[in-house]
Amino acid sequence: MLFLILLVIGCSKSPNKSNSGQEIQPITGSVVESSENCRLSDESDCMPIEIKRGEPEDEEVKETDVVQETATAVNAINQTITKTAENITVQNLLSLTSICEAGWKCIEGRYIAYQEANCSWHSLERCIFGCNENSTENTCRQAPICKINSLKCENDNLMICGEEGYKWLLNKSCDRECEDNACIEDTTATNTSNTTAQNDFIADGCINVLKYNLTGINISDEYFTLKNSCSYSIGLEGWTASDEANHIYTFPGFNLGNNGEVTIVTGAGSDTPTTLYWGRGSAVWNNNGDTLYLNASNGTNVLTKPLTP
Repeated sequence: MLFLILLVIGCSKSPNKSNSGQEIQPITGSVVESSENCRLSDESDCMPIEIKRGEPEDEEVKETDVVQETATAVNAINQTITKTAENITVQNLLSLTSICEAGWKCIEGRYIAYQEANCSWHSLERCIFGCNENSTENTCRQAPICKINSLKCENDNLMICGEEGYKWLLNKSCDRECEDNACIEDTTATNTSNTTAQNDFIADGCINVLKYNLTGINISDEYFTLKNSCSYSIGLEGWTASDEANHIYTFPGFNLGNNGEVTIVTGAGSDTPTTLYWGRGSAVWNNNGDTLYLNASNGTNVLTKPLTP
């Protein structure tokens, strides 16, 4: 009977032990303390041991899969970012507009204006004596570069100082040579008078007003047409046309051929071999009548034509 009682007491002190003397613990991946070789009568004979239990193998596999999936996702994101950056770069390159060098610029030798890097313009200013377009500063001149109507030789060309003394214009191409501010075959030419060739078209009455229109719905309807009735061509570069209010149009380098015609339109447009555009934003000619003054590049009046409605 005493033996049975001791057996019951010894077994009751180790309720979580297996038949081999080890404690039954849930698998948590930590160190589990157990004992073995215990005698039922004396627990001091028990030898403690440590059993290290790892995580279940299937959980380790799942963790590896997660790591690999995460790495794959990160790589995909990085690739997406790289492609997006490349696309943005390409789009930016494609969307670039023209780029200009910012600074003051000389325009047509008579104006200066400031041009921004995006090629827009502002601060337009008219230069009385022209601008230094060959200068890095592109500023207005403080004095004229020549005396109006004065002549000079440039190679085999006779040049004349144009309107307001800001530009040299072609007066005549010499058949032989140009010396002492005159074509050598032209003995009547001087620094202060017109050449015979210049006076010919005036004496011959070559230039006439063929037709004109003083009114219209818009300024593109305003115009006058000149006709050269002579058998030789006439260079109109530097010539001026003006009205009674002194609105002045200066002809560009234009050659009016024999029996040729040219129309000068008040509004803006692109010049053609038969039509020149004044480029004004408002009307010039009075609807109830005006006067056309046509002067050669040296200031000589070629014709004065009253324009009636």
